[in-house]
Amino acid sequence: MLGLSPVLADLMHVPVPLVAAIGLGTVAWAWLLARFARAREWLEPLKLVAAANAIASLGVTALALLAPELLGRLLLTAVAVEVAAFAVVQARLARFAGRVGEPR
Repeated sequence: MLGLSPVLADLMHVPVPLVAAIGLGTVAWAWLLARFARAREWLEPLKLVAAANAIASLGVTALALLAPELLGRLLLTAVAVEVAAFAVVQARLARFAGRVGEPR
């Protein structure tokens, strides 16, 4: 996805390094959340992050429907799908982390 940074930067009229930095930040955030999912004390905060991402995906979807240009709608829809998928992964990690250490 980082390979699309020039296209996204052009579409949004922002510098390519800014788009690439946001993409790299997203990857780093995902890695950090995956690491935190292994610790029981992070279970509740991870659930909150997953819920926030799920809500954000609904907001982005609403923006996609209201965007005046087709390309903008497609971009926003793609972002909504990505955010929703990220929320699902976070929820699964949180559920898995909740089971770690439980007696059998």
